[in-house]
Amino acid sequence: ASSSSSSMALVPAYQGRLPQPVLPGLVAVGRFDGRSDTLVCAANSGKLMLLSPGQQQSGPVAMETDTGLPVQILNMEQPVLSMCAGRLLDSASRDALVIGTATDMLVYDVHRNADLFNRPVPDGAFAVVVSQSGDGSGGGEPGRQQQQKQGKTRRVAIAGGNCTLLGFDSSGAEAYWSVTGDRVTSMTAGKFLGDEAGELLLVGSEDFELRLFRDDAIAREFTETDSPVALLALPDSPRFAYALANGTVGVYERSKRLWRIKSKHRPVALAAFDLDSDGQVELLVGWSGGKVDARRVATGEVVFRDQGPSPVAGLAVADLRGDGRPPLLTIVGVEGDLRAFDAVPQHLAASLLRATLGEDAPGSMRSLMQYKQSLGLELRNYADQKKRGGAGGDGSDGGDGGMRRIGSGVNFEGTLRVAMGTAGAEASVIPANTQLSSSLSVEADAVVLSVSTSNETVVRALAVFAEGLFEEGESLVAHPPANQVSSQLALAIRPSRNAAVDLHLKCLVGQRGSVAQFHVFEASRLLPRFATFAWLGTADEAASAAEAPAGWVRFRLAERPQRLAMWINNSFLLPSKATAAAESGSFRFRCVRTGRLLSIETRSPAAEPMATVGVDSLELAAEVVASLADFLGLDDLASEASFPGLSEQLDGLASRVRQLEAGQARLAADQADSSGLVRSLAVRAEDSRLLGDMANTRQAYADLLRVNRGLVASHRARADAHASLVGALKQVGLVIQQGAALRTGRYRAQVVAQCRAAVQEREFGLIYQVICSGAA
Repeated sequence: ASSSSSSMALVPAYQGRLPQPVLPGLVAVGRFDGRSDTLVCAANSGKLMLLSPGQQQSGPVAMETDTGLPVQILNMEQPVLSMCAGRLLDSASRDALVIGTATDMLVYDVHRNADLFNRPVPDGAFAVVVSQSGDGSGGGEPGRQQQQKQGKTRRVAIAGGNCTLLGFDSSGAEAYWSVTGDRVTSMTAGKFLGDEAGELLLVGSEDFELRLFRDDAIAREFTETDSPVALLALPDSPRFAYALANGTVGVYERSKRLWRIKSKHRPVALAAFDLDSDGQVELLVGWSGGKVDARRVATGEVVFRDQGPSPVAGLAVADLRGDGRPPLLTIVGVEGDLRAFDAVPQHLAASLLRATLGEDAPGSMRSLMQYKQSLGLELRNYADQKKRGGAGGDGSDGGDGGMRRIGSGVNFEGTLRVAMGTAGAEASVIPANTQLSSSLSVEADAVVLSVSTSNETVVRALAVFAEGLFEEGESLVAHPPANQVSSQLALAIRPSRNAAVDLHLKCLVGQRGSVAQFHVFEASRLLPRFATFAWLGTADEAASAAEAPAGWVRFRLAERPQRLAMWINNSFLLPSKATAAAESGSFRFRCVRTGRLLSIETRSPAAEPMATVGVDSLELAAEVVASLADFLGLDDLASEASFPGLSEQLDGLASRVRQLEAGQARLAADQADSSGLVRSLAVRAEDSRLLGDMANTRQAYADLLRVNRGLVASHRARADAHASLVGALKQVGLVIQQGAALRTGRYRAQVVAQCRAAVQEREFGLIYQVICSGAA
């Protein structure tokens, strides 16, 4: 870096160019000899480029680029989907390179140039990670502590596929298996719930979920707004960073999200690096537009920004100089360009901020002028209030620019008010006692958000901001024509999935006929997870109104009826008349989105207290049970269930899987025969050419062309069959995940383990038995 009295430019300490373009997101760093860092980048055609400057090259083919970088090339012979570096043995000092493809997971010893093992992964390896796992016996928190005391925890290489997680130990033996909700897109491992909880596995999938696994049990779930594309465990803290496909980047601490930002570009890579030498790492984000920015982990404040010559392929923290000095922040572009930066000395951090952020930096002239303008506007508003009659009404406690927000909360009825001057001072000034109330209700086909004022003022517009709630964007606006405004305004919301969402409301309120000035009311409220379910009354009241669901889940629930009523009120939108029925412990609902019926019954058929959830959908049953167990803190919940349509669904999947596997075996045999025929025809054609027999040569080449076309068609058929097989197995994995979610703790782990055995033996009928009874 170079500095002057007023500014500073950040200069790369190391730069160069790789011989081939780099695939986005496929960059890793490992110490494969136990001492020095090696940068690994994936290229097209299944090639891996290994860069370790200053180290003796051995093993894979070594070459030197036109910029003098010593690069090793490793040919995988099939496209690489994911990779990482990690230690599989706690006693080993060297990292292994874990590579995932569409069909296999390879663990490679770079130092010895040898495969540790290569195992088939039928569901694909779309993300890989090296993590710590128990012996697979489950048992919840007590079982985990017992495993640690007995030394049963071990390092495993885990591949994330279609709804499944498959792990292998250092010998290549299967050591881990679990299920998740959709195709895995990213994974990482860390102590996200603190040191006492041990190392957990964090999995992001295409259903917009982030799941924390403790061994094969889910410890936490977080719902986001798009598919996670990158996850990063932040060092020495229970925090992790995440990046989504829609441009969102954020940080969680334990179960609380600290912050998030959104960009029009797609985030590609995350890294943690102490760029300003203050003893705290910053979060580095690489974007598809070529930009790299560094943010404070706790607040998201930008401290550094750089624009590269090409889109970012990956970020790495590595010592590429090979001289033992502190590691560098390495930025890899998709064109193969490398730029590595030293940490900036702490006394130059402020200059770095001004140099990279320019006028947007805190303390810059533009930011100070904007702050001055906002203060001036606030002073003028106070002066205007004084001219209208002093504090006016009960507005003596002032306000922010003539307005203030009061009573924002998550209750179903909330009230806001503003502090203004006396009513009637100006036509555009609303009365000081103006109140805005809001409510949520379930109508015929939507959830309706209604706002209304307490007097003759009118609601001109309503804007709702929410994450992942709307089909397009994150906001919805109601703006009626000027001749139709009134003191009430309703907005229909149609959630596409069952998830609790924070609604941020902004409402424009003014006098009737005023078009020059409006007052903005702001509020936040919670849309419950099952907001689209309309209350039908108690089971007895609704018995004649709707047919009871055929499917059900039953479990022991030794909780007071008031506790269940609290969960009902937090998870559903209930009319006021439903409050009196809460203690009955019996409810019926209908989903206005799908028409499905849902009943919740806690009347005990015998002396033992039991709860029954009646629903025809296994997916909905899993969501309801998981929500109830999380609210009540049920760590070990056993249940029994019945879903009449599930047995036929699994039978159909089993038949399809057998047909596809038999078809694949037949196509593979035909392809092997055709490959042998290709070799014999090629030899015959060459012999005929050498003998000058052009007629036989032409015939041999014509036969060779025909066989080759058959091979191409056979390959396409095999590819289609493989895709269909993966899809069918994904559906099986999804059923297992939903069936396991009907339990918690060791009972969930037991269901997962027994379903895994059934899948291996292709006994799909046994899966239905396990899901219904909890055991084989």
